Amino acid sequence: MNSESVPNSEKVSNYVRVARTESWTAISNGASSVTTAVMDNGRIVYAEAFGMIDRERSFPANTETQYNIGSISKVFTMIDVLQLCQQRKIELDNPVVQYLPEFVMIDERFKQITVRMLLNHSSGIPGSNYSRLICTAKNSNYISETLAGLRDSILKCEPGIISVYCNDGFTLAEVLVERMSGMSYAEYIENNIVLPAGMRNTSCCFINGNQNVARMYNPKTGIGRPAEYVSAFGTGGIASTATDLCLLSHALFSGELLGLEWVRECSRLQAGPQTVPIGTPLAAFGLGWDCVAVEEFAAEGIIVISKGGGTVEFNCLLAVAPNEKLAVATIVAGHIEASAINLKIMRAALEEKNFIKKSEPFVSLTPVSQPLPEGITDYEGVYCNEASITLVKFDKETNTLKRSELKNAEFVSQDEYIHTGNGKFRLDDAYHLEFCTKNDCKYLLQVSEQSGSALVLSQRITADSAADTSAFEAMIWLPRNLTAGDLLLNEPGVFFRTGVVSNLPGIIYLSSERICTAYGMKDENNCKLILPYGCDLSRVRIVDENNASILFVGAMQFVDARTIPCWRSGERIAISEDGYNAARKIKVQALFASSVPANGRIIVYSPEGIVKFDSLVDPAQTLIVEAEAYVLFIGNPGDLFETR
Repeated sequence: MNSESVPNSEKVSNYVRVARTESWTAISNGASSVTTAVMDNGRIVYAEAFGMIDRERSFPANTETQYNIGSISKVFTMIDVLQLCQQRKIELDNPVVQYLPEFVMIDERFKQITVRMLLNHSSGIPGSNYSRLICTAKNSNYISETLAGLRDSILKCEPGIISVYCNDGFTLAEVLVERMSGMSYAEYIENNIVLPAGMRNTSCCFINGNQNVARMYNPKTGIGRPAEYVSAFGTGGIASTATDLCLLSHALFSGELLGLEWVRECSRLQAGPQTVPIGTPLAAFGLGWDCVAVEEFAAEGIIVISKGGGTVEFNCLLAVAPNEKLAVATIVAGHIEASAINLKIMRAALEEKNFIKKSEPFVSLTPVSQPLPEGITDYEGVYCNEASITLVKFDKETNTLKRSELKNAEFVSQDEYIHTGNGKFRLDDAYHLEFCTKNDCKYLLQVSEQSGSALVLSQRITADSAADTSAFEAMIWLPRNLTAGDLLLNEPGVFFRTGVVSNLPGIIYLSSERICTAYGMKDENNCKLILPYGCDLSRVRIVDENNASILFVGAMQFVDARTIPCWRSGERIAISEDGYNAARKIKVQALFASSVPANGRIIVYSPEGIVKFDSLVDPAQTLIVEAEAYVLFIGNPGDLFETR
């Protein structure tokens, strides 16, 4: 543990107590390390780090340890673009194609996408190119691969009307910065943000040769994961420290990086007009910022602006109260949300400076159910977002909304919510659920009890077409173009099942361990996007290749599991000349072991698609592999795996 500013033990500020308590709690719950910093009126008044960055050598984290900051990188990109606007090299409301003629999509509406729409997430671009995005080494081809993928993509809605989080929009903004500045993205932020703001430990990816880099350790096994490199610099590839992020906020809001009119522009609500079907959006996007008025503080008259970030190994939040000249940055190595830690520290700092009153302990009252309103059953049906497909029903005897979630082709009872009156169903103390209809579409909303602002949780879907869905029915698909350094094994897109949604002709689903997404059918082999409020959607299609079906999900490719041969003990498995992954099915439970080439990798999936073993992060030599499991072999053309 290292502190730049450790107050006298008798005069420890309450925000320091909160930071320490919350950070150690996070480490107790599985985080590998935590760092946080507080800036007051342009001065770092507290900075501290907790935990280890190298357990083997007993190296503690300190305030100069670099962490990946994920999507907080978008704030850098926003500043880049607005600096170029300030120099009149870019106009916010001009079409992107005016500056990037190589940006092309098969959907002609892409020509309407403006620079502003990239920065406020309203472009309508489906989502994110996850292929070779987060790896053990930089992917220098990521930009060209993303542009190639966009050429083959369609929009999920009209540009400019709905703001839904979109990483690919900021990848385009990164290209825009390079094109209009004549510099590489890394060179541009170094000269125009990092140096002017005095940020000593900030760079695209980690600083070359830097040994003071945070690592994530598996909380169950204690095994360290390899360092991750995020190749989309403009959307999530910058590494930094909590102190440097506070310095960034000060340089921005003091007018050192942008004229104050541009600071006001990025800090006002910029969400598209239909970001929520009725009312005001809970997702209060600015330009680059996730939220330009964090609700819990806005109710007390304090504007707090925030931006979060998350990668495979890191989670972080930067929160700024510009009028009070306060900023708090928190970064976690591990799967612990940084936002809760950060906002507790911000609250303690605001209370200590008497900007808000000390909060009283909250007492939650047991809700009393009320009779269901007339006509509520009109909202029964199947509702979807990018992560789940649920069946909504109402129970008049218990006055509840009941949800069942689609799992393995069946709807399984999930949860229920009490009706508290006026069509509101209690979610928790801060939010309730309610339904609305807009343009003949029905939506389930999450609504704030405090402000009434809303977020679209899901929309109801109906039968789409009479297209033949048999190519997708009851199928398992294994990846064929994963790379040995790919770290997105627990993200959408690694092992998929497809199937049909019962009683909804023309609707199929694509599911993995963490997601289940609905698509309509354009024809028997091509899906179409039907969720304008969904993020991280992809073009999904089946292509016949050498008399075999290949599932394409964006840039990722998958093979029909029925075509995978069963493993034979002692088999020698070679990677073919095309470099595609090889796979085997383990028919009955077996002891399994294999050699792994220098640049190779083995992944074992359970029959349900859960990663059970990964040679990249697990040193085990011999495994007990369950029946019906799959083994994936990843390597370079000609690589040989000797199994036994």
